[in-house]
Amino acid sequence: MRILISGSTGQSMPPPFAGIPKVSLLYARTWKKMGHEVAITWVYRPENADDLGANADYFFEYKSKPNTLKKGFFFLRYFLRNPALYLGLFRSYWRGYPGFSTELVLYAAYGVWIDRVISTFQPDIITCQATLVKTFMVASVAKRRGVPIVYEPYAEIHAQDMGVNKNLGAEGQKKFWQPFLNLADLVIGMDNCAVGALTYLPRDMVRVFHDTCDHEAYQVKLQETKEELRDSLGLPRDLFLVGQVGAFEWRKGHDHLIRAVGILHKQGYKIGAAICGGPGDLEKWKTIACEEGVEDKIFFFRNFSESQLVRLHASLDLYANLSHLSRSCGLDLALLEAMSAGLPIVVYDHGALKSAVHKGENGILVPVGNIPALTEAILSIYLMKPVERTRMGNASRRFSAPYDVQETSKIKLEWFREVIERRRRTVSVVTFANLGEKENLKTIDIQPVIDVFAKNGVLRQIICQVHKSFYFQNIASAFPAFVRYPLRAIEKISGIGLSRDQTDDLFDFFASFRLQPADVVLFYPAQFEKTIAVAKKGGSIVVGLAETAYYSLNKQLNDEECTILKIPVGEYAGVMRKEGAAAAFDYIIAISEFLKRSYMQMGYPAERIFVAAPDTNIDRFTPGSASGTFQVLYMAYTTPLKGLHYLLEAWSGLDLPGAELVLVGGYGAIPAELKRRYDASIRANPTIQWIGKTQHPEEYYRRASAFVLPSLTEGNPHVVMEAMASGLPVITTENAAGLVEDGKTGFVVPIRDPDAIKAKIEYLYQNRDAAERMGRSARHAIEHKKPFGEEVYDIYKEIVRRERRQT
Repeated sequence: MRILISGSTGQSMPPPFAGIPKVSLLYARTWKKMGHEVAITWVYRPENADDLGANADYFFEYKSKPNTLKKGFFFLRYFLRNPALYLGLFRSYWRGYPGFSTELVLYAAYGVWIDRVISTFQPDIITCQATLVKTFMVASVAKRRGVPIVYEPYAEIHAQDMGVNKNLGAEGQKKFWQPFLNLADLVIGMDNCAVGALTYLPRDMVRVFHDTCDHEAYQVKLQETKEELRDSLGLPRDLFLVGQVGAFEWRKGHDHLIRAVGILHKQGYKIGAAICGGPGDLEKWKTIACEEGVEDKIFFFRNFSESQLVRLHASLDLYANLSHLSRSCGLDLALLEAMSAGLPIVVYDHGALKSAVHKGENGILVPVGNIPALTEAILSIYLMKPVERTRMGNASRRFSAPYDVQETSKIKLEWFREVIERRRRTVSVVTFANLGEKENLKTIDIQPVIDVFAKNGVLRQIICQVHKSFYFQNIASAFPAFVRYPLRAIEKISGIGLSRDQTDDLFDFFASFRLQPADVVLFYPAQFEKTIAVAKKGGSIVVGLAETAYYSLNKQLNDEECTILKIPVGEYAGVMRKEGAAAAFDYIIAISEFLKRSYMQMGYPAERIFVAAPDTNIDRFTPGSASGTFQVLYMAYTTPLKGLHYLLEAWSGLDLPGAELVLVGGYGAIPAELKRRYDASIRANPTIQWIGKTQHPEEYYRRASAFVLPSLTEGNPHVVMEAMASGLPVITTENAAGLVEDGKTGFVVPIRDPDAIKAKIEYLYQNRDAAERMGRSARHAIEHKKPFGEEVYDIYKEIVRRERRQT
């Protein structure tokens, strides 16, 4: 496995020996010993660089510590190297966090630099030891290159005093973090700090873990005695020393320890503290020590190497972790190192820190910020017999052993393998749909499929017509802006636009250039020949999500009906596209059994056709209350192939006292002569109401007693599912049945059969109890159907299994 560790804003390879660089090097060293190739990115290499023996590959942004001038040259160099990538990264980050900053200007250039690193090292997976602006750039580039990426954040996602959270409210944070985190294939959250990722991601995308340590390094017996070690470190032999390691920042609680030592000093106890840190202002802690009168009992160290830290821990009597802010995470590196050294511990009862103390065997828990309680805990361990303290220290050592980097490395590698294997089974979606938050970008049938693919971590890329603030980051509009906007302007000014066929062809042309490699490419609707060819050339399995019957059958029905109605032959079947696309698909997902039959009739293998029915809004469409009037409802955007003339013929032969036929919806593509015939039939019958278009179809469903759709060809009509959800029995044709079960949730009749329609309407009129029973069954069928997204996902897994790409 080739692993790239990147995305941290740490300054350099050690020294200084900060936590994240140390953890990165520990893992790199261990994975290298296991036979993997590892690379780490750094800002620069210091003169006395120490890689802890990792011997990994290293990439440096700068040759030496950067200043303003060097950063300016870095920006210019990488902006000019790839302006398009730079602007794309800048715009992507701005979309979630709109605000100009020099950091964003510089780190978009970092994104271009990391693109070069990925191209050079060719990693199988990238892991980022943070979720900061650099991480975003790494993840965005990784997505473009098809490299899986793992985030390993600390507190930056949930802590309100960190990063972007300081300037964003709850909605702003959601808008920023949700798409950012969805760039990752997996998030490994540290202990209690995993709550940030779990706020925005499904649980199966998050692993709750902990930090690590080099446990074995602390088991090596030193040649020096404890007294000799103290002499070499400048520590007095006669003090009971409490240790603490961490940045010199308030959140680490060094001041709490100093004040506790001050209280103990006033009580006459010979207790001191040794505090080792890296970043932060050391002087403020010295000032506190002076204020407490213990400046001769508090000893400060900075930027200790690993060997120095081992020696320091061996010279201590007790260790304290007093982190007390929400950004503090539990089992961190410093705490695990101290426990590995065999030290008893005193920790605050905060976050995951409390899990470090097991039934009081290895230390004491103290209420957060309670300095008197802290003082008492330190004193109680001080007053113990040495053998008792040794027993507690040994318990700490046993506790920390499973957190040794040798063990945690194996766990992470297994997770990495799962991510890589899952990414090897990726699926991309090419859809003519619009996706996003604006009102005119409506949610359509494909979105539940996209949502389930994204949730399960297999979604590689989306190519759509238009998108606006969509949560999935690797999404592209097929039409470039320089094409889309001029076409819109011309159409708006002249009133002349492209035909649907012309638009489809343009979409197909540009989508074919944007498509990235994926295991499976799903096309909705089932067309776009150029892009299909590109996908197949790249080795992808191509799957068409068919929303209409096979072209030849639709054309046949269309031409026959034009002859029957004595109207000019035109394309009235809705979406009637290129026939060649269907034959190119490896598999078809039809949205109804009728569509499956249509493909089979034209020679497509039955074993390569699956069926999955779309969803309907069961909260919007609900059963209404029965009224005295028996009302038959027809709802459609009427064209010749909707079969309205067959319903009108059936209704004219009925004599049902108190019954009425309600026609809802406007006219679609329909000759003027046929429209005049329809209007004349409707006006001639006082029991027929013509409603026309409506924004509130649910109101008509709730008032109806039965629903009729005599269509000659449909995919899986939304109106039928809406009627079923509204608790109506449905009379429809064999070519429009969808989920209707004949005799259970309604009646399925042959096409072009007004007598059959007439008989079924009359039956429901005469048997109201049966009609209501069918309506309840219809509602039950809609409520209990498998969600469309899950059904398509299961089909995807079956396709992958068949192609011997195990899930």
